[in-house]
Amino acid sequence: MTQNTCTIITRIKPENLDPLEALLASIGSDPGAEQYLRLRDIASLHMAGIAVAARDSRFPPILIFESNFDGPADDYFRELVAHARAGLDAIYSKCEGYPSGASRTDAAIIAYLKAHNAPAAAVFVGLPGQTVGSVKNAIAVRKEINRFLDAELAAGATRKMSARQIRDRIMQHLQGASPISPEIPPVTFSAFRWVALRNTIVIALIGIVLLPVLLPMVLIWLLMVRYREIREENASAKPDPPTDERTYAVEDRSVQFHLATIGVIKENPVRRYTIRAVLALVGVMWRHILVRGGFGGIYTLHFAHAVIIDEGRRILLLTCYDGSALEYLGNFTDIAGAYINAAYGSVEHYPACKWLLAGGASGLQGFMGWSRQHLQYTPVFYSAYPGETMLNLMKDLELRDHLYSARSESEAERLLQLL
Repeated sequence: MTQNTCTIITRIKPENLDPLEALLASIGSDPGAEQYLRLRDIASLHMAGIAVAARDSRFPPILIFESNFDGPADDYFRELVAHARAGLDAIYSKCEGYPSGASRTDAAIIAYLKAHNAPAAAVFVGLPGQTVGSVKNAIAVRKEINRFLDAELAAGATRKMSARQIRDRIMQHLQGASPISPEIPPVTFSAFRWVALRNTIVIALIGIVLLPVLLPMVLIWLLMVRYREIREENASAKPDPPTDERTYAVEDRSVQFHLATIGVIKENPVRRYTIRAVLALVGVMWRHILVRGGFGGIYTLHFAHAVIIDEGRRILLLTCYDGSALEYLGNFTDIAGAYINAAYGSVEHYPACKWLLAGGASGLQGFMGWSRQHLQYTPVFYSAYPGETMLNLMKDLELRDHLYSARSESEAERLLQLL
C-alpha cells in the first residue's frame, strides 16, 4: 500500500493565537490519548505534527497540520474526523473559515480540511510499501523472538546450537505457540533495493538521451544562478524574525521528533524557477531512487516533504526524524549538504552558496544558525511506533521478511546478528 501525506494550512484568527497555542501545548503532552485528538485510534496514521508559524510579521499567523498515512487521502480524512472530531473543533474553530453552528457537519469539516490541504512538491518515505500494521508486526516479531531466545538461553537449550538450528527453533515457535505471527507483505522492504536500481538505470538512460538538449540549458541556468549569487553577496536583505525559543523546549523529548522549517524565497524569477525545478527533481529522486530508508546517506529520516506556500513566496519543509535536533541538522552538513543547498540556496538569509551546490550547509555554524532561526514551534507530535529508530525498523523488517527463507548457515547467522 502506498503511503501518502497531507499538509493542512489554515490562517489563525489573530485574537485566538495565544489560546490556540495554549491548547496545543496541552494536547502535545499526549496527542494519542488526550481527550481531543485520539490519533492512535487512526489505524492508517504513521506520524503527524502540528506546528504554528506566527513570528514573521510579513505573513499572517498560520497553523500547519501534517500527516503521513497509508492509503487514499479521502479515507484518512474520514478516519481523522471520526476519531478526532473534538480536537478538530477545538483547534480549527480558532482558525479562519471553519464551519460553525448547524453547518459544522462531518462532511463540511472534511471539505474544509481538503480545501486547505497544500500539495507537496516533494515527498520522502523512509519505509516505502510498509503500512502501520506491517511496521508494528515487524517490531512485535522481533520482540517475541528476543523474549523466546532469552528463555531458551536461560534454559540452556540453545547453548550448543548452530545459527541454522537456532533459526529453526525460532520458526517452530513462531508457527506454534507464539502469540505473534510474521505478516510478510507481498512486496518486502528489501525488494525496493532492486526497485531503486531499476529506476536509477531508467532515469539515467533518459538523461543520456536528453543530454544534448538539456546540457546547454543547464549550463546557461547555472551561469544565471551564479550571477545571482555574486549579486546577492553584498545586497541587503529584509531582517528575519527572531528565533522562537520554544523550539528548544519541545524538541528531543523522545527518540523521534518533528521539524518544521520555513524560508522566504528570494524575490527574483531565477530564484523562484530554480527552487521549483529543484523540488521537482528532488521529488523524483525521493519517490523513485531514495527508497531504501536512506536520504543521501542519512538513516534517521522517517518522512519528509516540501511545500510551496503563500502563493509561491515561502517554502515549508517538514521532517520526522530520529535523534537530537543538533545531531540531525549536523548530518546534513557532514553528509547531504548539497541536497539542502539546491533547495534552500534560493531562500533569504541562507548561508551563501557557490554554483548552487557548494558552500551553504557545508559551514556548520552558519547553517545551524539559519536552521534555528527558521524552525517553527511544534507543540504536537505523534508517532504510531514511538521509540523506534529508522535503522532498528529496517533491521526488524529484514529479520521478519527473510527469516523463513534463510537456508544456509551464513544467512541464518546474518539474520540473528540483527537481534
